[in-house]
Order: sequence, then structure tokens, then C-alpha cells
Amino acid sequence: MNLVVLNLCGVLLQPVLAPSPALEAIYRDSYGCNFESSSEGALNSTTVSPAKLYRFFPGKPTYWPVFDPYHIDQENYNFYINAGIKPGIILPDSLTKNISIKEYRKIRGAIKDGAIVIVQGTTFNSKELYASATFASAIGLRPQLFLKNNHFDSSFNDFDSGSYIFNNEVYTHHLPVPNGIHKVNNKHVIPMSTYKTYGHGMQVIRNPTFDPLIVENIEYPPLGVEWKFAGSRFVSTPESLETSLVGHAWALFTMIAIPIGAYLTGELPSLFPVAANLASSFSVLFGLLLIIIFVFAIFRNRRS
Repeated sequence: MNLVVLNLCGVLLQPVLAPSPALEAIYRDSYGCNFESSSEGALNSTTVSPAKLYRFFPGKPTYWPVFDPYHIDQENYNFYINAGIKPGIILPDSLTKNISIKEYRKIRGAIKDGAIVIVQGTTFNSKELYASATFASAIGLRPQLFLKNNHFDSSFNDFDSGSYIFNNEVYTHHLPVPNGIHKVNNKHVIPMSTYKTYGHGMQVIRNPTFDPLIVENIEYPPLGVEWKFAGSRFVSTPESLETSLVGHAWALFTMIAIPIGAYLTGELPSLFPVAANLASSFSVLFGLLLIIIFVFAIFRNRRS
């Protein structure tokens, strides 16, 4: 593991893996400085944890509270609802295994109260995340943001447009995403943790206690995500889910394929790519069937 000591605006950071060019650009836009690699002798100097870099760049912080489903009926969650805040709701990463009918009803009730759905993924594979988003949409839990439980790297280039939250507490030897709403090509990137910091920029707080400071400094992220599943494009906005007739058919397909596969295999995460591959195969067959019907119709018209 090749770790480097980076110098940002005169602050030496603890050794980390070299960041991707996109993450370097985020830091440059956030703090106004380029990274500089320090010499090996810098290891003997006083270094700062990247998670505490905000202390050197004070400014106005803003926050957005998000909750796991088991917090929906707790006092902390109700505090924000009663304050007029629309919090985020993070769906379980294995929906058919980790969500009960009771919990599903709780989430649906939260959505009626204004809560915003977040679909999470635990791998670098966009297909699994988008299969989960399709299934969630089919059962009435349409996402407005995605949560990635891994570090920011070049694989993010493969993801579609929309708003992505990065969990800053799962990193090991990787630079976290700094506070703020960052534009990366056609995507927005926002950091998340379980504690609030006081540096400038926006921060998503997971399962926060009731805190007037968060209410007084609330900021919502840009809402809306896009993804592809089985060749069909889905666009989820605060108003509606836009897709083709075939896309709606694939959403219904996931309602059948994913739960049945989870029941048979007992492993939902490995089922998502299987469902995607099955859907792709069925889409090819469906296309061939349409061509055959079309040719048959032309032949019949000529005979008549």
C-alpha cells in the first residue's frame, strides 16, 4: 500500500492513498489550493487527520438529517418532522431480506410526511445499485438520491447523473469527501457522517439527535437521480418517475425476479446482477419478438 503525505494550503495531512483526479479537483474547488506531495521527512512532522481539515477553514456549516428506517418512530426523527424539516430515509441495502411489511408501511408513512428516499449501495458496481433503485421504485419507494458506502474513486465515472451521498466513515487510508455540494460532471457529490462538523459547506448527518443547530442551518441537496436498467433509462425527480413503457415493465419484472431469487438463493446482493442479466436477455428476446410480429404484419398486408 503506497501512502503519500499531502500538503494542502500549508497543512500536512496524515498519510493516505493518492486521490483520484476528480477528488483532487473537489479539494481544489473547496479550499483554493492544489495538493502538493511532501517529502518522506514530512512523516516526522505534525500531520492532521483529513477528517479534521475543516478546523483550518472555518465558515458557515449547513446540514441535512437522514435516518435509517428503525429511527422513524423515535423522538429524534419526530423532532425534525415537527420542525418542518423533510429528512432523508435510507432504505436497507437488501430490501427483500431486510425490510418487513411493518417497516415498509413505516417508510411509506414517512414519505407521505415529506421524507426523501435514499437507495444505498455497498459495492463499486453501478448495476447492483440501479437494480435496487428499480425495485424500490416498483414498490413505491422511488429514490431521490443514492448513497455509496465506499470511498470516492475513478469508478464513479461509470455512474449516471444525479445526487450521490458518500459515507465518510467507511474510508480506510482514503481521503474523505470534504463538506459541500460538489459538482462532478453531471453528478452532485455530498459527504455524510454521524457527527456534525463546523467547517464551511454542507454535510449530511446520519441519525442525528435533536439539535436546534441543524434546524437553524438546514440545507437540502439537489434532488433527482437517473439510471439505466436492462437498457431502459429511468429519471426520478421530486415530481415523478420518467421511463418508457418497457422501463415500467422491467420495474414490474424486478418485483417478481428479485424476491423469488432472494428466496431461492438466500443472497440478495448477488442476485441483483443476475436480475439485470436476466432482464437484458429478456429484452433481446422481446425485441426479436417485436421484429417477428412486424415482419409478419408486413407480409400479411402484402398478401391482402
